[in-house]
Amino acid sequence: MRNNRNPIIIGFFYYSFYPVKGGASVHGYNLAKELALKGYKLLKVNGEPDPYTEKKSGLWGLIYILLVSDIVFVRLDYFKKMRNFIPLVAKLFRKKVMAELNSPSDELRLFGATEMDIQKADRFMRFLSRFVDKFLVVSPPVKKYCTEILQLNNVSVIENGGEVFELEALAVSQEFQDIIEEITTSYDQVAVWAGSPNKMQEMSFIGGIGEALDATCALILITTSPIRLPESLTRRENIYVFSELGRDEVKWIIRQADIGFAFYEDYYWSRWGFYNSSLKVYEYLVNGLWVISNKEELIPIDEHIKLLNDPYEINELMRAINSNGLDFKLTRTWTKVAEEFEKQLIEVINSD
Repeated sequence: MRNNRNPIIIGFFYYSFYPVKGGASVHGYNLAKELALKGYKLLKVNGEPDPYTEKKSGLWGLIYILLVSDIVFVRLDYFKKMRNFIPLVAKLFRKKVMAELNSPSDELRLFGATEMDIQKADRFMRFLSRFVDKFLVVSPPVKKYCTEILQLNNVSVIENGGEVFELEALAVSQEFQDIIEEITTSYDQVAVWAGSPNKMQEMSFIGGIGEALDATCALILITTSPIRLPESLTRRENIYVFSELGRDEVKWIIRQADIGFAFYEDYYWSRWGFYNSSLKVYEYLVNGLWVISNKEELIPIDEHIKLLNDPYEINELMRAINSNGLDFKLTRTWTKVAEEFEKQLIEVINSD
């Protein structure tokens, strides 16, 4: 169905994902990359030009994409932005539509939404769903939201994946390399936590781990914005904080660490509990790190994820873990994600 002279063309309407800065941009970029490597032609209208898609600008660019594409793929959310109306417009051009939804409407509570706002968001998504042939979600809880609240039966789960970070491909200064090498050679074990210090992350728990941290271990915190550590932690010589790093610098640190932390708050505000498909967990695993988390929902992913909730037990495990590296083939990469995506894509294209 696809050959070098006549590739399938995908209208790829995602969040801006290039340059890659983390979060959703990691997903968008890696999915686009893997699909392009499989021979698909991807067209987009937003963000900076990237190596794997062809950008078309403005209204005429949008019309061109809708005219020539074989199928449209769009990342949906609950905000009334033009991207969310692409499914409706695509149907005017008689196009098949696949949509990605990565959270239930409950997440709007983190932005101050009321119960009435949540109900409006549910109605909005139910309206948009009329123009979508296939929904892709990142976790079973999000699928449950789609089936129970949106009353959909065209939903499939495709979890996130991880990228193996090749050190020789990273643009990192020698000075930065030396700083990280000084840390990794000074301690028996180095743990890393990377992410945004938001209401989904259990930052206070990480602080407790820092206070219990053995002198033979180091903790590196990589944050998207500056954070203020408790005074008890600022006095610790084995706790390091890096803020607003470039993507390659983040990759460098993760690749050099032994253990990755993935601690999340109690999602009491969500009807579906914890619903994330944790990007950081997959990145840790495919780069040879053990993972320590407080969420039992993550444990089935891989045997190298350990469930612990006590800072002192975590400290003991850190000292005991063998940090010779894991077999990267054991875990899930973006190539696997693209394979699962492709299967759904072909089914939709071939459907009546």
